[in-house]
Amino acid sequence: MRRLGAMGAEGGTAQRAAAFFLAAALFVLPFTSSVALRNGFMALAAACLLWASARGGLPRPRLPPWRVLAPMLAWGGFCVASLAWSNDPAYTRAELRPELLYPFAAFLLFHAATPDARALDRWAWVASAGLAALTLAAVAQMALEGAWDPKRWHGDVGSFATHTVLALPLLAWAFLRA
Repeated sequence: MRRLGAMGAEGGTAQRAAAFFLAAALFVLPFTSSVALRNGFMALAAACLLWASARGGLPRPRLPPWRVLAPMLAWGGFCVASLAWSNDPAYTRAELRPELLYPFAAFLLFHAATPDARALDRWAWVASAGLAALTLAAVAQMALEGAWDPKRWHGDVGSFATHTVLALPLLAWAFLRA
């Protein structure tokens, strides 16, 4: 009889696969037109984590504590309630999935797949690698074509700046812990 919380080989493999798929999703995050790829990686990671959980491979329930979950749920409820006063309810309803459901799902997946600070280090390095790849693509485009089209690889300058602002603190975290 397997003791509660003991990790079987299948559970460990599934957790490693989930980490791989989440890393891939995080790497392609800043690139334009990567939504389907990113969502596919997230779905595969979710399947791996569900498999690991079903096989007893997750050492403990990996839901956030209520002090984290309650504000998220309150924010989600507020967003859904905003349909009542929206000027364009159809547009607001259409935005709930990409702007609310997917980020919540991503947060829960990453929370479930981040048991310790070492795992957070991995996400920091992967997010930084994605940013570095995007930067290299911009530099290569500038060198080869003589101009940089900010909408070609990452949406626009604002998207690149947002990703940079989010990735650099993670990179600082990783360097401090290395």
